[in-house]
Parts: sequence; structure tokens; C-alpha cells
Amino acid sequence: MRRGVTLLEAVAAVLVLSISVPPTLALLTDAASTRADSIATTRATLYAQAVMEQVIADVCSPDETLGFEALADDDAYLAGLENRLVEVTEGYTPFRLAHAVVIGELADESGTPSGDAAADAYRRIRVEITFLTSGGMQTLVIEHLLTEAGA
Repeated sequence: MRRGVTLLEAVAAVLVLSISVPPTLALLTDAASTRADSIATTRATLYAQAVMEQVIADVCSPDETLGFEALADDDAYLAGLENRLVEVTEGYTPFRLAHAVVIGELADESGTPSGDAAADAYRRIRVEITFLTSGGMQTLVIEHLLTEAGA
């Protein structure tokens, strides 16, 4: 009965490992990077939805300082929105996600300003989330066309 390995067997084993291990490690690194990017995109999507849900809740709010008409004064509305989003943003700040909300001008149901006061009863709300992936900074955008609650 033979014990141990010969020098030739040891060299063959080292050669096989040196050829097969680096590509395997590269695949594992790529898979980890892809998974991290997927998680970052999912996190950005959830953040965008949370911001948009707050805007929709504001438009539907019976509070006299909110509602659809509050969107007409972008600066005042967005300053108040930031205060209402504090609890939401705290959960995403450690992940280096940032948001921006853009309130469009009055428009018709297609989202295009028509100049007709009766038809222009909507506003396009755009939420942009900036986040980091392995390819650099990315921006995720969601949009909704909102109108007066109950209209």
C-alpha cells in the first residue's frame, strides 16, 4: 500500500488549481457585484415609492395647508415635504441615496399643458432617486400624473 503523493502528482494538482481557481473567483466577484447592484436598485425603487406615496397622501389630505393646490407653490410645498419625509429618509441615508421631487406645471390628462384651464387639472410629479452602483452613480425616476382628490 502506497502512502503520500509523488512530486509529479503534486505538481499536476497545483497546475489544475492555478488554472481553475482564478476564473472561479472572478465569477464569484461578478456575481457579488451584480447582487449588490440589484439590492441597491431595489432599495432605490422602495425609496422612490415611499416619497411618491407621501406626495399622493399630501394631495389627498384634508389639511388646509396641503391638497392639490399646495403643489402650486413648489418651494413652500417641497420644504414642508422634506419635513414630512424625515422618518423615511433616515432609513435610506446610510445607503447614500438621495431624492429630488419635481412638480410639473398644470397639464391635461395626457400630461401636456394645453392652455385650457378646464382641461389643465393635472400635475406631473417626478421623483428622482440617486444611488451608487458598481458602475457609478445611477438615477431612478418614477412619475405620476396627479389631480385634485375626488376629481
